[in-house]
Amino acid sequence: MAARYVAYRGSQRQAMLLAGLQAIQGRGLASHFQRFFLRRFFANAHSRSIFHEPQRWWPAAKTIREASLPDLKSRRRSVLSAGILMYRRAGANLEVLLVHPGGPYWRKKDEGAWSIPKGEMDEGEDAEVAARREFMEETGVVALSGKLDPLGEFRQRGGKRVIAFAVEGDVDVQTIRSNTFEIEWPPKGGQMQSFPEVDCAEWFDLPSAHAKIPEGQRPFLDRLAELVKQPGTRPAP
Repeated sequence: MAARYVAYRGSQRQAMLLAGLQAIQGRGLASHFQRFFLRRFFANAHSRSIFHEPQRWWPAAKTIREASLPDLKSRRRSVLSAGILMYRRAGANLEVLLVHPGGPYWRKKDEGAWSIPKGEMDEGEDAEVAARREFMEETGVVALSGKLDPLGEFRQRGGKRVIAFAVEGDVDVQTIRSNTFEIEWPPKGGQMQSFPEVDCAEWFDLPSAHAKIPEGQRPFLDRLAELVKQPGTRPAP
């Protein structure tokens, strides 16, 4: 929530300074960036007199610094996700369940677009609890009866980290139903459309799954192969 200021009096430059500080706060930047902005503002606006009289402007800066800035930790919720890699045995082979993201952006994408069912964790949330919830939201499977085996945590391209668990089970992919989301589509068309978070799911053997999922999730397949003593996660060259 933006801080409110009343009975603030000062020069036009001070008003510009306050507006700049409020803009910084609105973007959720930390206080040391605010001070960086101050110095750049003084240099660019040639505000030498204000710069050398901090007692005139620092109370406003101090108020902004101590105001209720957006919770920076909450911004990190999107950096950590949890998911479940379900597997089943098909004769001598192992198959894993992958989901394909819904929405117009992913409609024609295939290799590298599939994923284990996963989603963002809430701050302080237990990873296994989050993984079960996200699996349910993306597949419609309400309860998982099997024990979850940890597969570790890996960093994805772009900085996101994913914690994954393995569970043995079987799901009819034709019955999968996920949550939906709304976006303006087509862009700038003025109409909101609803799309499923997951538009389809499939079972893949390990070499095929290795080609379908992003590079950052492939180590989970290797960990799963080690867990169940299954060779051959990578496709043949």
